[in-house]
Amino acid sequence: MGSPRPSWLRSAVVTPDALAVEALDGGISRMVRVPFGKGEPAAIALPFDGTVREFEGDAKAKDLWVLMEGSTRAPVIVSIAANGKSRCADLRLSRSQTSG
Repeated sequence: MGSPRPSWLRSAVVTPDALAVEALDGGISRMVRVPFGKGEPAAIALPFDGTVREFEGDAKAKDLWVLMEGSTRAPVIVSIAANGKSRCADLRLSRSQTSG
C-alpha cells in the first residue's frame, strides 16, 4: 500500500451544534461534521464528486448550504440537513423566466 493522499483543509463553518469542515482530497471536495461536546466526526455525503465553491451554515436550522460543481456537472446548490439528508436546488431557468 502506498502512502495516503494529503487532504488540504480549505474552509470551515460553525453551526449551533457542530463545526463543518471542507477539505480537498486529491482534487475532490470532502466535508466532515465535527460535533461540539460528545460524538465522533462524521463524513457529510455530497451528491457527487466535485468541488465545493462556497458553503454557509444556517444557525437556526443547523443546515448547510453548499454551492458545488463537477467537471461534467453544472453548479448546484445543495441543502444538507443536520441528519445528513441532502437536497439539490434546481437552478435551471425556464424559458418564461429568461424572456422579458
